[in-house]
Amino acid sequence: MEEEQAARGVLLASGEEGLALLAETVRTTEDVDLAVRTARALTQADAGDRVSGAALLHVFQTCDRNAVHHVVGLLDALPAGVEAGAALPVVRAELEDPDGDRRWAAVEALSAVRGDDEAVLGLLRETLEDPTLRAYAFDALGRMGRIEDRVVPLLEAQARRGRLEAVNALGPLAVASRIARATLHRLAASDDEVLRDFATRRLVEVPAADVAR
Repeated sequence: MEEEQAARGVLLASGEEGLALLAETVRTTEDVDLAVRTARALTQADAGDRVSGAALLHVFQTCDRNAVHHVVGLLDALPAGVEAGAALPVVRAELEDPDGDRRWAAVEALSAVRGDDEAVLGLLRETLEDPTLRAYAFDALGRMGRIEDRVVPLLEAQARRGRLEAVNALGPLAVASRIARATLHRLAASDDEVLRDFATRRLVEVPAADVAR
């Protein structure tokens, strides 16, 4: 933690020119590891808006399987997300990759895509039917509170099908979403004992201050 704070201080002290140079490094370097580390440093310095979504997509496509999940975290941290027109072809291609890690990362990256919510939700609905990808689709949905009015009903329907990962996904959403909290309360009153127990546990985990909002 101290190292991260020190790095943040150094980056902020580098000024506009230094931050611009680092952002350019992410965009132009052929060293994928350097691109990932530089983008992470900018994000930790609250300068994630300097990082190009298109540049990170390129890193996502070219990095090795050990780095893809780190890149997904960086994509999620971009304030404006990644534009759908550029991102969706990349995600669809990665979903065809024989490497499981790359497919899982592609699903999780969908939470960062902006500009075509219908297409994003369509892909997530498809992956919910794939047992090898379902957990990652629920993780992505749990980070999509910006479209809670569409995500929460989908999660409730999945929960009532016995897919308890959907209840877990509602937990993070419930911190800031009244809709998600109301849904968890309904599920906690279910006749299904297992579903009721899962929903109750998620409600208990929501901070009291947030429940009161």
